[in-house]
Amino acid sequence: MPGDEVRSLVAKLISDRTLSSFGSWTVFGRKVVNTFCQLPFLWPWVIRDIDYARIMSGTTKISFLKRVALKVVWFWPRIIEANLWVKGAKGARKDPSHFVQIDQSTTDTIRLIGEIIGDRSQSILDVGCNSGRHLYLFQKLGFDRLHGFEAMGAAFETFRTRFPDTYRVATLHHGLWQQLLKESPTCHYDVVFTWGATIETVHPSFPIVRELSRVSRNIVVCVINEHDHHPRFWTYQFAKAGFDLIFAIRPLGDEANAVTDTDSKSAYTTSLLVYKRAKQVD
Repeated sequence: MPGDEVRSLVAKLISDRTLSSFGSWTVFGRKVVNTFCQLPFLWPWVIRDIDYARIMSGTTKISFLKRVALKVVWFWPRIIEANLWVKGAKGARKDPSHFVQIDQSTTDTIRLIGEIIGDRSQSILDVGCNSGRHLYLFQKLGFDRLHGFEAMGAAFETFRTRFPDTYRVATLHHGLWQQLLKESPTCHYDVVFTWGATIETVHPSFPIVRELSRVSRNIVVCVINEHDHHPRFWTYQFAKAGFDLIFAIRPLGDEANAVTDTDSKSAYTTSLLVYKRAKQVD
């Protein structure tokens, strides 16, 4: 567990963080639906390789009526949300150049995660690596077994030009994380890491927590907004998958392990959650 130096870093990281609230009853209700009222067994029957291929080709369109129908049949598997990311490009709504900036908070957060992981020989998978800034920071900390999943093809060129040394050593895979995770062997990566809306936007009909846990040998790290997009009871789902919450920074007013800062005037809603496999594998 983190020592005195890392605890001091934690205090710095949370010095300007707060949260509007745990969430309204509406958010709580969505968490209940997304956690307990889904039918993940439908996924392989509904989503096929051809569906992934259509999304990745950028040719998939969805009518207004179909969008309404999917709202009504909330449990029906879908990957349409990935369209926006797949079509990302320079000047588009999702521009890979928007994901290269590295501020001090990001640097400190990755450093903290590195201290929690400890062993620099462990492999790290970044699910939704985009232009590679987080893998770059892990490499600076001494990690060199780096892997990335990314749906946005344009992001790889930005990655190559902005962080060339990291790009050369990283093993990168282009595709939707749902398909890439399904195709990954069990316990294939020591650490699975994700930052931002990458997994928040995955429709809960896909068992994203179960798959992240399955491919991780040791640790899963999530830097997420627990109450946005498709909110669910993340820690409950990780516990079901055999992973314990061992470290957390949550903003003011949040669930267990919340950290308070009554002087803050910012509205920071991101949590850092570190889960560890309860029963270690050989």
